[in-house]
Parts: sequence; structure tokens; C-alpha cells
Amino acid sequence: MNVIIKKIIPYALKRLLGRSKLFWSLRSKFTGKDVWIGYAKQYSDERRGFFSSFVDEKGCVTILDYGYASGPNLRRIETDLKKKFFYFLGIDISNDAIKIAKSIIKSNAKFSRYLTSENILEFSKQSQDGIVDLAIFDRVLTILNKKDLANLFLIISKYVRYIIIDDFFSEQEFQDKVWLARNYEKLLKEYGYKIVNKKKSEHLITSKFHSEHAYLMVFEKKTGDNF
Repeated sequence: MNVIIKKIIPYALKRLLGRSKLFWSLRSKFTGKDVWIGYAKQYSDERRGFFSSFVDEKGCVTILDYGYASGPNLRRIETDLKKKFFYFLGIDISNDAIKIAKSIIKSNAKFSRYLTSENILEFSKQSQDGIVDLAIFDRVLTILNKKDLANLFLIISKYVRYIIIDDFFSEQEFQDKVWLARNYEKLLKEYGYKIVNKKKSEHLITSKFHSEHAYLMVFEKKTGDNF
């Protein structure tokens, strides 16, 4: 029994921390600010080339990155597409992550700890048609509870044309010892989006759960659905 308890407690603690806004906001206090510097340096990772390729193909100019850490995806986009001009909105709950992102992102960028109807409306005004071209969710949605996820998608659905999600997918919601997989195709359909691309994620595979459930998914607002 003691052996079982010892195995369960670490997973329960990880799950608790993974869902804690306080933990993510203070993460660097536990692990050191180098954690965000390390993320910033990961902009050259091969898998991040998908974001810049998509942005280039679709002509995206206004880009929201939710839970962007210290901005490696945004840095990759502006590095690959140096001749193009972008407006970025980065959302991350960590002030330390925001400080580092501000120091490395060269494009016209705004950063905030929270996404609200007010700041995304203001951001959408950077676009000629008032629509944000793309929202990126890179391995962040798995930590949100159902209420926060629903509120997030409700806000997003009013302003965003394309959504890229790199996270854990399952036809039926599935919780492993730490992470949560959801049916994002079904969830986003309720907000007027259709899935246009789905493939295995190129994130580092660290467990059987990651191998089976990690996907990269692209969604587009359905034609005729009003923002």
C-alpha cells in the first residue's frame, strides 16, 4: 500500500501544479528565470517552422499566441519572415516570461497576463477587416479547466479566423496521471470552426500518452459564421 501511495502522490501533485495558475505565474521563482531564457532559445526548433510556413501561406499579419512562454513561436515567425511586418499579441501569466519576450521580439507586439474581450478587440483593430488572422495554442490548453476553456473559446470565436492547436487530442476526454486530452474538433465546432488539418505533433515524445494523443490541429472559421 505504501508503494502505491508513493507512486500516486507525485502524479497527483504534478496534476495539481499543472492546473494551478499560481504555479505557472510563479514558475520561475521555483525553477529560476533561466527556464524562460531556455524557452526563448528554442525558437530555432524544427517543429516551429510550421507556424511561420502557415503564416506565410495564409498571409497572416495579426497573430495571437496564448501561453506563449517567452515567445519562441513569435520569434521564429519574425526570423523566418524578416521582410514582412507583423502585429503580435502575447498572453502569458508569468511576468518574468513577458519581460524576456519583450527583449527578444522585434515586431510590433503587446503582451498581457490575461486575454480579455477588451484587449483582443483593441488588437483586432490592427487588421483592416477587424479580424485577427491567427491564434496559436502551443501545449497550453491541457492545463485549463472547462470553465476557463469555454470562456477562452467564446472570446476567440468573435475575432479569430485561424486557430492552430498543438496539444493532446482524444475522441473522448481522457485524463492520464498528469495530462488531459480533449476532442478539440468537437469543442471548436460549437464555436463555428472546422478542422482543416490534423497530424501527429512534433513535440518531444516523453511517454506513451504523448505518443498516442499529441496532435497538431488547424481550424478555420466556417464561411458564413459571423465574428
